[in-house]
Amino acid sequence: MIRTRLTSIVALTLFFGSLTVAQDAAPAAPAPQAPPGAPAGPGADKDKPEYPPFDQVIKGCEKVVSPTTDGSASLYTLYFDKKKNKLLAELTPQFAGQRIFIATSISGGSRQTGHQWNDLYAFWQQQDNKLLLMEPNLQRQARGGDQEKELRSSVTRTYTDRVVTSVPILCMGPGRGPVINLGDLLVGQMPLFTNIRGRAELASFGTVKAFPQNLEIPVTVPTGDGQLTKIHYSISVIPKTDYKPREADERIGYFLTVFKDFTKNDPDGTQFTRFINRWNLQKRDASLAMSPPSEPIVFYVEHTVPVRYRRWVRDGILEWNEAFEKIGILNAIEVRQQDAQTKAFMDLDPEDVRYNFFRWITSETPFAMGPSRVNPETGQILDADIIFDDSMLKLYRQEYDRAISAYGLDGVSPQAIEFMESRPLWNPFAMAKQVNPMREAVLNDPNLSDDQKADLVGDPELRTNDRLYSSVVQQNRYCSYAAGKAMQMEMAALAMTMMPDLQQDGPQLDGVPESYLGPILKEIVMHEVGHTLGLRHNFKASAWKSLDEYADAAGAASVGSVMDYNPIRVTVDGKPRGDWVPVKLGPYDFWAIEYGYTYDEKRIKEMAKESNRLEYQFATDEDTIGPDPLVARFDLSADPLAWAQERMEVVKAARVKMLDKAVKENESWHLLRRAYETLLGQQLGALRTASRYVGGVHVNRDRRHEDGRDPLVPVDAAKQRAALEFLVINGLRDDAFDLRPEVVRKLSTNKHRHWGSLGDSDEAFSLHDRVAQVQAFVMLYLMNPRTLSQVFDNELRSAPDEDALTLPELFRIAVGEVYSEFANPPTGEFTNRKPMVSSLRRNLQAGMTSRLIDLAVNSPRSMPAPVQTLAMMHLRHLSGKLNALSDAASKGQIDDYTAAHVLEMKSRVDKALDSIMVRPTG
Repeated sequence: MIRTRLTSIVALTLFFGSLTVAQDAAPAAPAPQAPPGAPAGPGADKDKPEYPPFDQVIKGCEKVVSPTTDGSASLYTLYFDKKKNKLLAELTPQFAGQRIFIATSISGGSRQTGHQWNDLYAFWQQQDNKLLLMEPNLQRQARGGDQEKELRSSVTRTYTDRVVTSVPILCMGPGRGPVINLGDLLVGQMPLFTNIRGRAELASFGTVKAFPQNLEIPVTVPTGDGQLTKIHYSISVIPKTDYKPREADERIGYFLTVFKDFTKNDPDGTQFTRFINRWNLQKRDASLAMSPPSEPIVFYVEHTVPVRYRRWVRDGILEWNEAFEKIGILNAIEVRQQDAQTKAFMDLDPEDVRYNFFRWITSETPFAMGPSRVNPETGQILDADIIFDDSMLKLYRQEYDRAISAYGLDGVSPQAIEFMESRPLWNPFAMAKQVNPMREAVLNDPNLSDDQKADLVGDPELRTNDRLYSSVVQQNRYCSYAAGKAMQMEMAALAMTMMPDLQQDGPQLDGVPESYLGPILKEIVMHEVGHTLGLRHNFKASAWKSLDEYADAAGAASVGSVMDYNPIRVTVDGKPRGDWVPVKLGPYDFWAIEYGYTYDEKRIKEMAKESNRLEYQFATDEDTIGPDPLVARFDLSADPLAWAQERMEVVKAARVKMLDKAVKENESWHLLRRAYETLLGQQLGALRTASRYVGGVHVNRDRRHEDGRDPLVPVDAAKQRAALEFLVINGLRDDAFDLRPEVVRKLSTNKHRHWGSLGDSDEAFSLHDRVAQVQAFVMLYLMNPRTLSQVFDNELRSAPDEDALTLPELFRIAVGEVYSEFANPPTGEFTNRKPMVSSLRRNLQAGMTSRLIDLAVNSPRSMPAPVQTLAMMHLRHLSGKLNALSDAASKGQIDDYTAAHVLEMKSRVDKALDSIMVRPTG
């Protein structure tokens, strides 16, 4: 034992001694570099200059002179040789300590024209005869006072800044600042700043501008497919202000700037500092109850916005002034119209970080987004641009695959998605056997982002929204409100065509009533402006009022927030509707703006306690995959199940009239197919809304205090049963799909075949496959591991004397509905034209049988333990029912379809029961 310890001590001594020797033998740290252009050290060739002459380096270049208001020098002095397409920059002598912000935008030649692209917060650092472009480490810091200097030293040693790239110093400028080839940096190393690869040798600069606080540098470069894409660089310094960061509160939804501070000692042990992202908006005179701002937020409406839409855009932007007036700031937001005819503000570049623009784009995708750029050290918003796609307001054709994916998978948990993808039997997309002929073209389009590809092909897994969670600054990189609203508009247009009571008189806008289209435009603008003010989505806000209360609130606040995805409300038979969409800010919007922008410290500390009020409830993007049925996109009312029932009423009413109304004289019958697919998508959306009640749990963000609610409250059992009944009636029964021969014979495809219009791959419209797909979604909703686990866990969340939906009851209702013919076999004479079990029901029963066998034989460990035995029990019950019918089937006493179906299922069930091995527990 002693020898072992001695041996260990010797080994450790040798190990640490070797480290000491290695460190002692390491070369000494390089001596501090002399300032650029300083005399060479002893022994150097004093006659040889360190750099070539300045005049020689800039030969052929002209100094870039841009007008300034006060004659101040530019951020960098730029020299441009137009013939050689060479752009040089002379930095200031104080460059080393200066933080710069390099922002890129797509300004042309791409479907993403108008997008704020990437940005980089950086500084220059000299190393010998080159400059390193450095990105400071901001994620992990030590911001404590002097008493934490030792810890701060440890943190900075461990978490260092990052070298982005380097550039050689060409010479020293007249002002004794280093001169670099800025063109080589921005074009030759474009992928570092834009993730876009282009042919640098064919790139060209547009009109370069140099201002005291920023440089504006447009570049045109051919990208992978040869498309001339325009990239705009805006390089600026972040001005020093008296801005004070504000700590975030999880009960109020702002985008965040987040870093870890090792000097903090929080109760949760995370050490995170979270600042909300907001503008530096303050009263000009703080002593006044109502004061204009020191500096307003100004939005310029781009000249490309059609004149007929401008008033609605303006109204949507300025609507937020009401929220700022509540905290005493008058005219916090201003709108200025850029106009090509009057030349007003035409000298301003939308990509210039000094200006906020509302831009009109034509990407052929219903789309709108309101991103912003933020100081990553404080959370101060610096710049914002809203983009709005023209196709948003057109009668835009939604591909069926895309609509089904958007409605069917919205809010489905990752556990359910993983379950579906790992077990193709449960995958609804395998049911329709559809292939979108445009999918490959979309996926290979270099001009589309992953998010846009995800929307176009209906594959949410393609989205790359990691910037929201992985970077210091959360950014609104993806907002699908406009795309979803386009689907809503297609449904509303169809309903208006078929239901005269929905039609309105008055001025027309793009061929539809302005009283309908204008508010939709305004509401989307309000939503995107909210993002630019720092607000995240609030998908619980639509649960503020009941449907009746919504109708009564016409012209006033009707939802808790415009930051929800609010549907277009359509009703039937003259039922009170209220506004098509919300037209005013909701109470949550006022409350959230007050938290972010008031300077009443006492009020700030107290107001978040009000989060338990119904009108202030908040839940955001990541909560949509949670268990709360009130948290969803494109639902409405405090009872979303009532909304789903109302939507199904509209679907059924439209189906009754679509044969007569959907296609006009001399129009193609493919419009009827389009109408049917639109209604099928809406039906699936209603089913998904209802399904969220099963196993549902209301999630509250209240903290512990006297009036606080429990964080997790099971949904009322009676409401869960009502949702189950809705799913059964509208998803599992034949009459839910309106397959009248006179309708389905006319579901033709668009016969135009060319780029952008490849028609439908399913020429004859596979009726059985479409119904099977919807029913597969219903079975996935009810029987995936997440839902079944929630039902099982809710049994414990409920008091022993409290009613609760149980797993056995869920199985009994769902499985009993599917096999209802076998429980009470119909009587009479059956033929192959009038079978005992219809073709749709045979498909449904075969699918349920396969799923029960899968759960009984190969139940995944993610399932609650009782699921396997429950599935086994129902297979045994089914076997008994099939036995009773098998004799009649063997003797030809029932139709051939049903007989073959019964015998085949009996064979599969009996084999499964013979092979079952109970899954080990524990």
